[in-house]
Amino acid sequence: MRQLAPGAIGFAASLAFAGWAYRKLPSDVVTHWGVDGRPDGWSSPLTAVLVFPAIGLLLLLVFWVLPRIDPRREAYTGSSSPYWIVANIVMLVVAVLHIVVLGNALGWAIRIPILVPVMVGGLFVVIGILMPRMQPSWFMGIRTPWTLSSDEVWARTHRMGGKFWVGAGVLLALAALGGRFWLYTGIGGAAFAVLAPVVYSWWLWRDLQGS
Repeated sequence: MRQLAPGAIGFAASLAFAGWAYRKLPSDVVTHWGVDGRPDGWSSPLTAVLVFPAIGLLLLLVFWVLPRIDPRREAYTGSSSPYWIVANIVMLVVAVLHIVVLGNALGWAIRIPILVPVMVGGLFVVIGILMPRMQPSWFMGIRTPWTLSSDEVWARTHRMGGKFWVGAGVLLALAALGGRFWLYTGIGGAAFAVLAPVVYSWWLWRDLQGS
């Protein structure tokens, strides 16, 4: 569990902040925004305070369990494994979102419809940078029938996929600053970054089989 200490500390901090903010929150807390930046979803203060910690606890359990049931456990060895880095960053992102949603309800000047895509784009960039270091496993990386059947296909797909993810992350973060049209463009780029490596892994596997 020590590999997940940074993420757990982040959630503890967000929960402590939520406990402090609870009595100061309005009766309706904005918890969802449309792509136009306008609020379109509200929750009670209790729900706003508890939902994110519940998500955090679930993430903590999932991230802790998966390496223990994966037959290829060697891929998760060491706290510097890409898996643990990504797991902690994901939990920290959720913890930060918890704080900024409550802070927005308290009157902080936060443009959440811009902040969220920027954070997601940053997460894409980090994952893309880490992809070439990811080892074959059942719960991490680009898992297709072709990457899991060939270590060479796995390695080459993750080198290429990492570039796609970094590019998509930068595009998504920049697109968040340009309005609705550009945000859709960034989302499209992110979808391409997810799907393109799948197609590439099939093409590469077929090419290697033919040679």
